[in-house]
Amino acid sequence: MSLPFAVAAALVLQIIMASNAQPLPLEPAGYRQAVRSAARELAAGASRLRLHRRGSGAMPAAHLPAGAHARGFTADHWLQACLRAIAAQKNRRLQAQSLTLLTASVRRLDSGGPASAAPRSPPKDAVALILGQKPYRDAVGSGPAPPPARSLLERFLDWLGRLLAKVLGAVFRGASSVPLFGELIAGAFVLALLAAAVYVTAGLLRSVRTRRGRQHTALGAVLAAPIDADDLYRRGLAHAARGEYAEAIAALFKASLACLDRGGAIAYDASRTAGEYRRLVMRVLRPASSHFDALAAIFSFIAYAERTPSEQDWSEARAAFLALRPLIAS
Repeated sequence: MSLPFAVAAALVLQIIMASNAQPLPLEPAGYRQAVRSAARELAAGASRLRLHRRGSGAMPAAHLPAGAHARGFTADHWLQACLRAIAAQKNRRLQAQSLTLLTASVRRLDSGGPASAAPRSPPKDAVALILGQKPYRDAVGSGPAPPPARSLLERFLDWLGRLLAKVLGAVFRGASSVPLFGELIAGAFVLALLAAAVYVTAGLLRSVRTRRGRQHTALGAVLAAPIDADDLYRRGLAHAARGEYAEAIAALFKASLACLDRGGAIAYDASRTAGEYRRLVMRVLRPASSHFDALAAIFSFIAYAERTPSEQDWSEARAAFLALRPLIAS
């Protein structure tokens, strides 16, 4: 339960308990003066808290005279309980709001006095009166929470949905009123479905044909033993001369693996991937790792991304291999 509700509940409890109370003998003028003094103390404390909003502040030393009571519960008991509840808050802004609400409630005691013979209002009316006070509404707010603001995208989608609904509704109404128009729309819809099916089928056939073409190349062939790096390099040059850059780049990558095996740096293993070879070269031959990474990256992109290589890809792979080979031999 929030503090403003606790303050209001405490005040309602005091009104209910005091409804059957017996007044103590006290001069009305003195009672009203003491109540006004307590209200001024509370208002001054709320003003101090508004000026210094960091941390929690000290509560004002306000007291009420011993007016009406029931079973030992007095107005000052209620006031001190409210002050202790407000002091427990750690936010000065909330403390100031609660003190403002409490000040308004204390000032209501000035309207009657301890021995006032005016008829008391029923508890429900007292609760409605307290909840309708402006300080209470300012402290806790009133009414339902406003709906969340809609984003620009949501407003655009709603507008688009209404527009499509309007257009499709007009089309269907026209189709239902004119039989020939409805047949034309149905025929156009069937043709659109057939065109989409043909397009998807052609795309799948092109993909399968491309994969089969890749399988006939030597990109994934296992190196034969004994491994000859020079022979693989000559094969790469021959493939490049015929414009077969994918096979030429694959031959250069295999030639680099053969160089690593022949130099005793990394033994050839057909089960290793290009990424595993890159990590091994980084650990064993760090000076040659940058050139091997460049060559392995071009090979992986050509072999696995199924992109048609260009002459520039071949030139970059060859430059990386020629820079890598002397570092492995040394």
